[in-house]
Amino acid sequence: MKKKINIFLKYLSKLSVDSFFDSFHRSFRFLLLQFFILAVILLSSSYVYISYLSRNLPSMEALQNYVPVQTTKLISADGKAIRDLYVEKREVIDIAEVPEDLRKALVFMEDRKFFDHPGIDIWGILRASSVIATGGSTQGASTLTQQLARNMYNITIGREQTLIRKLKEAITAYNIEKVYSKSDIMELYLNSVFFGHRANGIQAASLFYFGKEVKNLNLNESAAMVGLLPSPNTYSPKNKKRIDTVFGYSKDFIDSKINQSFSINSKDYLGYCFGEESLEEDEVCSSNLNKDLCDNENERQCNWVEDYSEFFLLTKIKGFTDNVSNIQLSEILLLDDKNNSINYSTKRYSTVPHYIDRNFKSIGPFIVTYNKEDRELLVYYSPSNHNLKYYRFRISGLRDMKWDQGVGGGVATENEFIESAHSWLAFSRKNLVLNVMNNQDYFESESKVNEYNQSLLLPALLSKNSKKNYGLASYFTEDVRKQLLKYKQEESYRKINHLLPYFNKDSVMFDLKSWVSKEYKMRLDIEGYKTDLYKDGLRVYCTLDTRIQRLASEVFEDVMKKNQKDLYKVYTSSANSGLLDSIITISKIRNRAEFRLKYQRKFSNSLEQEIINQERAKWRNFNKSKEEINNIIEAGKHIGEKFYDCGLDQLCKGDKGYKSPDFGEENGIWDIGEKFIDGNKQYNKGERFTDANNNGKYDAGEIFEDLKNGRYDADGNIVVKLRDRLNSMAGKSLDSLEYSKDYILGLLKNEEVIPDYLRKEFLIQGSLVVLDVETGNIIAMIGGRQEPEYVDFFNRSSRALRQPGSVFKPFVYMSALGDYNDQNQPFSSIYKIQNQPISIVDQYGKEDYRPENFDGKTGGEKTLREGLKGSVNLIAVRLIQSILREDCIDLNNNKCCEEAEPFYDANRNGVWDEGEDWTDCAIIRDDEGYEDCNIICEGEDAWDSTFGNGKWDDAEPFYDENQNGRLDSGEKMSGPNKVKYLAENFGIKSNIVPGEALALGSSAVYPLEITSAYSAIANNGTLMETNYIYKIENSLGKVLKSTYPKGIDTGVNQSRIHLIRDMMKDVINDGTGSSLRWKYKFYGPVAGKTGTTNKLKDAWFVGFTPQVCIGVWVGMDNQSVSIKKYGSQAALPIFAQTINKIYGFGEYSLGDNKVRKLDSKLDWSQPDGVINKKICNKSLKIASAYCKSKSGVSDEIFLDGYIPNNKCDIRSHATRWKD
Repeated sequence: MKKKINIFLKYLSKLSVDSFFDSFHRSFRFLLLQFFILAVILLSSSYVYISYLSRNLPSMEALQNYVPVQTTKLISADGKAIRDLYVEKREVIDIAEVPEDLRKALVFMEDRKFFDHPGIDIWGILRASSVIATGGSTQGASTLTQQLARNMYNITIGREQTLIRKLKEAITAYNIEKVYSKSDIMELYLNSVFFGHRANGIQAASLFYFGKEVKNLNLNESAAMVGLLPSPNTYSPKNKKRIDTVFGYSKDFIDSKINQSFSINSKDYLGYCFGEESLEEDEVCSSNLNKDLCDNENERQCNWVEDYSEFFLLTKIKGFTDNVSNIQLSEILLLDDKNNSINYSTKRYSTVPHYIDRNFKSIGPFIVTYNKEDRELLVYYSPSNHNLKYYRFRISGLRDMKWDQGVGGGVATENEFIESAHSWLAFSRKNLVLNVMNNQDYFESESKVNEYNQSLLLPALLSKNSKKNYGLASYFTEDVRKQLLKYKQEESYRKINHLLPYFNKDSVMFDLKSWVSKEYKMRLDIEGYKTDLYKDGLRVYCTLDTRIQRLASEVFEDVMKKNQKDLYKVYTSSANSGLLDSIITISKIRNRAEFRLKYQRKFSNSLEQEIINQERAKWRNFNKSKEEINNIIEAGKHIGEKFYDCGLDQLCKGDKGYKSPDFGEENGIWDIGEKFIDGNKQYNKGERFTDANNNGKYDAGEIFEDLKNGRYDADGNIVVKLRDRLNSMAGKSLDSLEYSKDYILGLLKNEEVIPDYLRKEFLIQGSLVVLDVETGNIIAMIGGRQEPEYVDFFNRSSRALRQPGSVFKPFVYMSALGDYNDQNQPFSSIYKIQNQPISIVDQYGKEDYRPENFDGKTGGEKTLREGLKGSVNLIAVRLIQSILREDCIDLNNNKCCEEAEPFYDANRNGVWDEGEDWTDCAIIRDDEGYEDCNIICEGEDAWDSTFGNGKWDDAEPFYDENQNGRLDSGEKMSGPNKVKYLAENFGIKSNIVPGEALALGSSAVYPLEITSAYSAIANNGTLMETNYIYKIENSLGKVLKSTYPKGIDTGVNQSRIHLIRDMMKDVINDGTGSSLRWKYKFYGPVAGKTGTTNKLKDAWFVGFTPQVCIGVWVGMDNQSVSIKKYGSQAALPIFAQTINKIYGFGEYSLGDNKVRKLDSKLDWSQPDGVINKKICNKSLKIASAYCKSKSGVSDEIFLDGYIPNNKCDIRSHATRWKD
């Protein structure tokens, strides 16, 4: 051991100091080299990783060209914005418009180093990283620039709470700082940040919360806006779930210049105003009056009674609580007129004045009671010797408080206090912002300090215009939106997948797909220009004139309210006994069906599975095998065949001789002997099918044989149970609705809002369209009731199919004019038809339908002119029967009937429909006329060897008398078919059933299309396409599309148009529309027609001048319900007052600075082809030389070539001598 120590000491003695330091230096250099290499590796790796992250981040060019999402604006012809279309409500403003208070508050709260950092706060990122690394959920530390980066490119950067997202934010923020100045960054941030309630950007938020532009915000409002940013929906002062604090203060509390006449003190309210017992119930004196006011109530025998308990009703708060004992008040603050806090007693009161409910609770200076009937919390206050100028308290235990209503009604209100309810959370957050600003020494001047101190006490007053405002033309603008969607170009995820950043995670990929669906669903292609309807700031210029729309809306609302009010008289009239009961039944049936459909869509699958599980469990208890149970389940899911629920006489609805449901038993189940459809037109287990893919089972689309076993197959038990469950759910929902007659009559009598479930039967609806005759522009449009509580965006003008009734008659008369009857007599305005009862087949195929005139009168003869102006139903029906059946209509005017290729007319409607079998032929024409037209079919010997073209060739319309699907020799077009064809040429595209009932307007039409058809009569037979939009521009003002008036020839010459128009003038002059003259005093040239459908269900008036055409419809949404009014009573007043106001205004805009000047005296000129004749006033025939002196004559017009040859045949008119 000693030897080893000596050797070691000897070794140490040989070491020098130099050698030691030399060795240390070599080691240090080696370590430094290693550190340098490691740093290079780390920096290189970081650079590579950052470059990798940056590859999908916005480029510098993209940052420079960034455009915030903008709102599409619909602009009226007179230059007014009528609606905004947006995904994000946003209005872009300049940073100079933002108040300094708001800008400073933003920096102090969100990014105090904003003007110093390069877009990134390094220490903030490290702090956020450590929080996330330790499992914390708070992100924090994002600079304003980083937040802007996330707002601008949220899909690229992502929303995950990860370090990677922070790095992406930092990279993008750093690049943003290179492109934009600090001022630009703040402007972009404030224009893009979300403020809650779909308000994006500071301007939209300012308008939403405070009803003012951002430049007009004060300190208190600015602080409230900035306070929203961390969690807008949570801190929103309009968050209904968080309203819990009541504020009240006098006007002179906030403005010393106001000399408020009242203040609240004990001297004024040391007692209560009390009425003697002799007073009627509605004359009870208010206990809230002070002594002076009480003395002024002597006419009602009111007396001031001293009450030293010194309580008065301070205020009332709307809300709900189960028990007043649940109410707690906190954060109580009372201030006097010197802004000093009022100390209050906290003693418990055991007795209270007689006017306070005995079920009370004493809290601090207040006593609170709850009025269950009115759902109001009543707060009583015991005043001190100080004048109360401000009060505040927070309430717990009271639900459903509203920020925009429900505070007031006590002494504070009588003294003109400003009272409101707010969110304590939002109020506290706003004050936090103010305190931070104060801590940063922002408030230096005395005025600012005073404003700061007052703002700490006051809530930011919210704009109370939050009630839904659908604008002046809500129905029109909704149609415009749908018109724009005609340009819609849907982009699938696959189609634009290559444009999106790549992600590995399936969950992220799913989010991307959702984003694509959302972001691209409104992509439009307008003349090759790709744009987004809701995001690219389009300017859509509409044809509507807001001035005319406003005039029409005022009239419409007034008349509709009168129509609604008259319903009460209808249902209480002895003449309508039982009517209300029947309508209540109709409403219940509809609501039950709607409930059932709703529950079927929502719960059908889950309920069916529940029933199946119960069935499986039941059969397992019976030891059934799995295969047996599956067969039972499949059988239970079988949907049975349809049956007709007939009465005891075996007559069902639609059968000839069927009387009523009460005649026999209609029990809702199939009984032996009742009719049924054998075969349910679907594959059922056991039926034969073509196994196209050879998989041994039936697949959708394979052909199968629908077995007909000659017996009724009922629904399976699972189907039955499911139906019963759904019916039970619908029944319970129906039972929860109030349907008592007293309740409904009360609603109508008091003109209260009709609940949603009653509106289809008890809310009279209507529509109005104003068209410019020459261009087809829609100048005004109303699609339903316009009260905010009733607006439903279902535009009845363009989407409600309703029977037109007598407003369809002009097309019947027009079809006859210019033609001859079977006696070779021309139809003219003086053509006479018997006004006698007649039996026809209605539009449902029901035989022996007997139409009646509206007044029930029959007998004698009437001319066509008399029939139209008096709206005589029997004349119209007999006329449509009298119209000669013509040869097929010569569409091409080539004197040859273009026959159709033969087809099987499956539905026997006389025309070929998609899916009907046909034979491929080639059409050969001769020039010799109809009878020499030939048809050569494939396979036949043809002299020119012409074969078919492989497609079905359309025929010109013809009357398929033998219903064989082809035009046979002698077949011609019927009267109803001719009317149908004419109406279609006038733009009526809804399905017209060509039957004799068509003369009564049995086929439903849209109000817009019947109004447009009338405008073609006003426009001398030229139909102008209805136009909603005349120009579309992008956000830079580039015109993307312009539309121009497009006319369509209806095929009716001007002379025939002039004749029918002249007959329609008589409807106004002395017919069913004459009140337009004698009552509403419109004396200009005008034509039109009233209309009323069967049982007074629909009321119409459509009329026109040479410049304007107006169509009005009034009725119930439920077409089974009558309004008990004629068109002249319900619809004509709307037309009359509207046209008076329009012509009184004198003009309307057509867009692009074009104006239509209106002239109420302008009339139509008489065209060529119209002949003037004198007719005898007595015989109504062509007048003889002596008719004038005998009975007088009148002017009449005829079509050239269609003048009747029968002259006046009254014997005494044949000579000049007296009778």
